Amino acid sequence: MDSVTHNNENRLSFAEKQQLLVSLSKLELKCDEIKSENERMFNHTFQVKKLILKYKSQRKLLITKLEKHKFNFDDCKYPLFNEEETNIDTNGEVNSDKTSKSWQSNTNNVIKVNPANRLKKVKLEPKSEQRETGPTPKKPINPYLLFCQENRSTIQEKYFQQNNSEMSNQELTKALAQNWHDLSSDDKQVYYDLYEQEKERYETEMKAYTAANNSLE
Repeated sequence: MDSVTHNNENRLSFAEKQQLLVSLSKLELKCDEIKSENERMFNHTFQVKKLILKYKSQRKLLITKLEKHKFNFDDCKYPLFNEEETNIDTNGEVNSDKTSKSWQSNTNNVIKVNPANRLKKVKLEPKSEQRETGPTPKKPINPYLLFCQENRSTIQEKYFQQNNSEMSNQELTKALAQNWHDLSSDDKQVYYDLYEQEKERYETEMKAYTAANNSLE
């Protein structure tokens, strides 16, 4: 009788362990899905930030060139706010306490340009006088994204061969996350080493870029 009770306790313990393993597997799958979604949002945010920096740099360059051509901003009533000096409050309203004299809003939303400045705008500055230092060095990306860049095409091609259809972005993100999760520590270390090399490259290029900017001041 005692032996039967002992066996029942062992069976119950084994069943509980199995249930815990199933629950753990579900939690790991859920964590992987959340991680995949986070990586997707990170990639999206990264691309948006790159575009914002690009457009701000282009805008700044255009304004600088207009100033070099002695463009009279007082004759140009631009209806947009200065993006670098504007904040958004908690109600979603745009407030601008500091407004550039060069860009002031017109209540009629009309752009007025002095005809005398039209000829000045089309004159190009000689290259020898341009003070451009080239694009800003590209920042290093983390080891996981390095892994994604290297394996994205391989995973897409393999999926197409097996299913004869294109892989969706969601499926690709999930597959990349799972492949990264399955990598051994040694395999992951390869990408961490690449990341360190990228950091050194970025620091070197930034020093050269900063020195070039300082020499033009």
